[in-house]
Amino acid sequence: METLLAPFRLSELGNKLEEAKKKSKTPVEIVGTDGYGRYYTMDCLGQNRVKLIVTYNEERAKEIVRAYGFFDHKVMYYPAKDVLFYSADIHGHTILRQRMEVVKGIVEGSVTTVVVSIDAL
Repeated sequence: METLLAPFRLSELGNKLEEAKKKSKTPVEIVGTDGYGRYYTMDCLGQNRVKLIVTYNEERAKEIVRAYGFFDHKVMYYPAKDVLFYSADIHGHTILRQRMEVVKGIVEGSVTTVVVSIDAL
């Protein structure tokens, strides 16, 4: 993993982010990354801590989990409650079970990245 992080740490952006962390100037906004570079940057930003990625809808959250899995195998999707099918889920508690698996993973340290839609947040 160190091999993947080295180019980021040597870059101007990496240096600026390290300075911001040392001075406790957070949150930090990064604009202009695209494609898989976006996921690479996300992974480099949150080393040694749990990362939370918030996106605009459920489909995009699932897409990020699939793509981000290349960089971080401990990524999980935190689902939103489905209002339309809420009554159908009462018997199975599927969504609740999935949400609790994410929380359990964070507590146990087996999850390093959580992807969530704004609705689920």
